[in-house]
Amino acid sequence: MLLRITEEKLSRRQPQASTEYGHLVETFVVNEVLKQIAWSSQPVTAGHWRDRSGGEVDLVLERTDGSVVGIEVKAGSGVRPTDAPGLSTLARRLGDRWLGGVVLYTGAHHAVLGQRTNIAAMPIDTLWQEV
Repeated sequence: MLLRITEEKLSRRQPQASTEYGHLVETFVVNEVLKQIAWSSQPVTAGHWRDRSGGEVDLVLERTDGSVVGIEVKAGSGVRPTDAPGLSTLARRLGDRWLGGVVLYTGAHHAVLGQRTNIAAMPIDTLWQEV
């Protein structure tokens, strides 16, 4: 019972429990991605992005050639195109350097969230599937 987040608190949709659960999921996913990029044959720099207006991306991966991938993490089981505003903003700002973005979430389906910005939604367990 990490941080005293119980099933009961989550099922009652207590705001604090939901927020804490979201932070745990985000931390877990970021750590898993960081472990996996350590195996990459290409050097990758990892960071977080936030602009002055509050737009943010949970994890930004940049290759040595300057190309960038953004990852947003959502604890919810559903996802919509409006769940990736930070990825969309970063894509517009980076232009040709933007390779694409992904929203990793607790749901079960893959979806395209932004055709022009190359943003997709994928279940978190995609991290452990063979390519």
